[in-house]
Amino acid sequence: YNQRNESADVPDIPGEELVGENIESGDVPASLEARTITYTESKDGKTLWEIKADEARFYKDEDRSEFDNINVVFFYQDTYELTLSGDRGVLDNESKNISLNDNVTITAWEDYVLTTDTLHFDSTDNEISTDDPIALSGTDISFHGTGLTFDLEEEELFVHEDVVTAVSYTHLTL
Repeated sequence: YNQRNESADVPDIPGEELVGENIESGDVPASLEARTITYTESKDGKTLWEIKADEARFYKDEDRSEFDNINVVFFYQDTYELTLSGDRGVLDNESKNISLNDNVTITAWEDYVLTTDTLHFDSTDNEISTDDPIALSGTDISFHGTGLTFDLEEEELFVHEDVVTAVSYTHLTL
């Protein structure tokens, strides 16, 4: 497990050596606030995912981190990258679960973009999910529906209900 912070004047986070002035953020003071941050999760020398954000607040006592203008890139089987973006995000520092809110998008395989209001990454099941309405657009297909589960390892996407699909035949050769 590896974490790094590329801001030059901020120590590695979070950790026992974490020192910082308490900065007010809402009702609960943050242990540390940082700007332009990169936070990486690795296992056995391989990067699993990486968070980049414009701003971050670390709440050591609550074991969570909050991010503004967050991008989370997942790296799987050296075959693809999946990028989640949102206006706000929360990382549970212990479980490594990540939640994104407001203007959330998933970008994958270069040609496909999915939009929704919220997304949740469950590190135990290695799944991304939402119960909110979703819309996906791509080169040959677009659809919308309600709810989504995406298994990152199996690369299987399930839309829960109300699915409406449109297929484009402009790229189809018979």
